[in-house]
Amino acid sequence: MKEQVLIKSERSNVKTGTIITAITLSILFVGIFIMRVIQITNWNNDPYMHWHTSYIDDPYILFGIIGTIAVWIIAVIFINAFSKTELYITNSRVYGITIFNKRIDLPIDAITAVGTGIFNTISISTASGVIKFSYLKNRDNIHQCINDLVISRQQKENNNPSTQTTIKQEIPLSNADELKKYKELLDMGVITQEEFNTKKNQLLK
Repeated sequence: MKEQVLIKSERSNVKTGTIITAITLSILFVGIFIMRVIQITNWNNDPYMHWHTSYIDDPYILFGIIGTIAVWIIAVIFINAFSKTELYITNSRVYGITIFNKRIDLPIDAITAVGTGIFNTISISTASGVIKFSYLKNRDNIHQCINDLVISRQQKENNNPSTQTTIKQEIPLSNADELKKYKELLDMGVITQEEFNTKKNQLLK
């Protein structure tokens, strides 16, 4: 059967949201820095805000500077990790790019379960672990598509003729054991030949 793409992911605008968050936090940290500088300046009765050695050791000023730098480092890492996430679902496999540009390619038969999580995340479970794709705008549609494929595969396995053959083979074996027991009863004289033949015909039908 020819492979067909059933659905592909629509990526959320991770970059814009991350930058807005980083700017907001930076304003907070810079505000802490400025307020502390003004406070120390007032303590030193310096209307012109000259540099004071007390700035260097002040924990609030260090917190404001380090916090601002850390926010932008985290923002860059976050954007690099999630901005290229994509996922394709076909009638035979699931493939795409996950966190930090990691490529995956899974046959539908390898998928044991699929779930959802925060940040529009899809979690695909396999025998070797769980793979997550985050910030997918059409997460629910993707979840439904994969779930339908997994259920369809399970139904085909349940209707597999080889499974039914195995079940049918077990029935004659059970009848043979029962027939053996009646033969032993016949040999012991517990039942008559006529009774044995009647039971034999019933079991062999």
